[in-house]
Amino acid sequence: MTSVRSTRRRLSASVATVLAVTLGAGALAVPAASAAPLPAGVTAQTAQTADVVAYPGAATIIASGTTGFLSYDKAIPEYRWTPYDGSAPTALPGRVPTTGALDGDLVVSVEADKATLRDMKTGATVLGITLGTIDGPGGVGGATIAFGGVAGTAVFTTVTTDNGIALVRHRKDAGPATVTGLPAGAKAISVRPGTAEHALVTYTTSAGARHRALLDLATASVTETYETPKAAEYGDVAVSATRIAWVEYDTAAHTARAVVRTRGTGADAGATTPDKVVPLGETWMVGAVELGLVGDWLTSSQRGGLDSVEPSPLHALTAHSLTSTETFPLLDHITSVVATVDGGQLVRGGRIADGEGLYRIALGQDAKPAAEFVATAGQATGLAFVKPAGVPVTADLDRYRGNVDFRWYLNRWNVDFKATLRHVRTGKSISMSQIQATNGVAWFGWKGDLSSGNGTGPDLSAYNGEYTWEVTAKPLSGIGAPVTAKGTFTVTRKAHPHDFDDNGSPDLLSRDTSGVLWRDSTFDNPYTKQISSQQTRIGAGWGIYNRIEATGNIAGSTVGDLVARDASGVLWLYQGDGRGSFTGRTRIGGGWQVYDQLAGGSDLTGDGRADLVATDKAGVMYLYKGTGSVSAPYATRQKVGAGWAIYNQITVTGNIAGTAPGDLVARDKAGVLWLYQGDGRGSFGTRTKISAGWNALSDIVDAGDADRDGDPDLLARSAVDKSVSFYRGTGYASTPYLGPKITSLDSTKAYNLFS
Repeated sequence: MTSVRSTRRRLSASVATVLAVTLGAGALAVPAASAAPLPAGVTAQTAQTADVVAYPGAATIIASGTTGFLSYDKAIPEYRWTPYDGSAPTALPGRVPTTGALDGDLVVSVEADKATLRDMKTGATVLGITLGTIDGPGGVGGATIAFGGVAGTAVFTTVTTDNGIALVRHRKDAGPATVTGLPAGAKAISVRPGTAEHALVTYTTSAGARHRALLDLATASVTETYETPKAAEYGDVAVSATRIAWVEYDTAAHTARAVVRTRGTGADAGATTPDKVVPLGETWMVGAVELGLVGDWLTSSQRGGLDSVEPSPLHALTAHSLTSTETFPLLDHITSVVATVDGGQLVRGGRIADGEGLYRIALGQDAKPAAEFVATAGQATGLAFVKPAGVPVTADLDRYRGNVDFRWYLNRWNVDFKATLRHVRTGKSISMSQIQATNGVAWFGWKGDLSSGNGTGPDLSAYNGEYTWEVTAKPLSGIGAPVTAKGTFTVTRKAHPHDFDDNGSPDLLSRDTSGVLWRDSTFDNPYTKQISSQQTRIGAGWGIYNRIEATGNIAGSTVGDLVARDASGVLWLYQGDGRGSFTGRTRIGGGWQVYDQLAGGSDLTGDGRADLVATDKAGVMYLYKGTGSVSAPYATRQKVGAGWAIYNQITVTGNIAGTAPGDLVARDKAGVLWLYQGDGRGSFGTRTKISAGWNALSDIVDAGDADRDGDPDLLARSAVDKSVSFYRGTGYASTPYLGPKITSLDSTKAYNLFS
């Protein structure tokens, strides 16, 4: 059986032979006097602002030096040394696996087969170490040299030979020294900074137990060891001149605690009783809690709080007294933290009052830790809007076909936000809530709809006119207060012939047998694709008319009007008020009893004004051109042609066939529906058969563009069950309509007139 002592002796001897014979006595150290310009690949960055040291964005803090700090930005990726005095930062080549405190301004970087220790204050290379596999004398033996860590002024390598693994210390002022005090068979060895005098070593024994040890940097010897409990395997460790602390995770209860011990000596140091156990609270992120020891205080924080989607007391960097029960916050969150050589900490994090950047944690005059702002990342810690909102000044819902994007830009993605658009005149609104803003953009894809306010969701087309918008965002992390932004915009559309309430959607007028006139404002629900409506009572007294016809805007306003014929044949004009009702009537003229059909609401002549056609009992059709005048809305009639007596219903439809505006559909007494394409001059071409079976409908009404696809549609009422169906316009003469599709328009009342 081989003794432990003889194994250590052979390992030490083989390491010394490989290092001395293969590398040569001078191969490991470059005297400071040979300082040269920065090596290839090291570039000076543009200096930041002269009065404030700039921190490189979202980079993590890697190490703290005397005159500067080391950071790593994985997005570039780049390791960067930034002087505290604001002079130009320096980008470093290769991998820089340093973490924690540096003695002076020494930084180690690893590139392929070499580890280089540089003095960042002077730019000099002070130590170069060859890495990789090295053959022994005569090709016998040899070793594999790998980077093992850095602490203080020393770089460490692990040397693996046939006899095991050794840890070797390299310093600029001394040759390589094998570290003593590690057990035989130790593996998975790594070194990181601990205190000014000691490095922290982690290793696994041959039996598989994990240990942490303190290594005296001056003597290259392990002076105290602590066995790592299983609960602390992935926990952070903090060391001070008098204490050691680590995090233990209870993965069943999802909690963490900090165990603090007074430092001992020798291999039994881990057996000492904890000085203090500090409960840290609930966490589901094993390995994310960072610890620090600053004087008689323990600091703790869970990384990533700013990007969390849940509040947690672990987000804040918190100071815990080790001599009393006092605790208090230092920062609102952290992303990374390292120890400083003077027993403090350097933290990349943020505080609402100061913003994102680098903070130094050190004892103040009251012997309590305090956070000093060292370098700014130029970002707010609290939630904030980062640029003007992407909201249109004018939303043309014809141009956007009822779809408008609203965007608000935030400095966080993990927010709960609510956006509300409100029509100023009516107070009607629509709101949208969302959790998590993609890439920090709170987005509302508005479909030109509003809520009626009865709790059923979006069920109204948006009115034209002035709107306000308001968005409120709340950080899901709980870090910072909610923020609110407000503004205004205007909705516009061109006038629609059958739109009486100025919301761009067609309205259906119906009169019941008691003489009450009703208005159904249709709504093509953009989510369900169903045509529904909101019905409003206009008023009583309409029973005196035997014909009511929606005409579009014929009196010079911006909304649709109607004409009504009384029993004596007088035609009256009712101008729309733009709010769903009508003003007092104006007499147009008498003699209109000669017509058995009136059809209006479409521009038949191409002059931009709505016209009217009328057929007399002999079947002759006449055109009444719109004038835009209230006193005389129609010009003298012009004869279109005879032969229209075969039709029992005529409806002007707008452009449904893709050619000139002003088409017309007519149903004959056999129930066949025919298309007459307008010529744009007030007349029509040869008829085209659409389809049969339309005699099952009591009323056929031009609906305008009810589904907002750009083509006029039809609404039709069943003669049997009084239901109202929707026929979608296609824009093609061969098949101008698709349907029918049942709507939710009211059919329960006893109606005797539709328009």
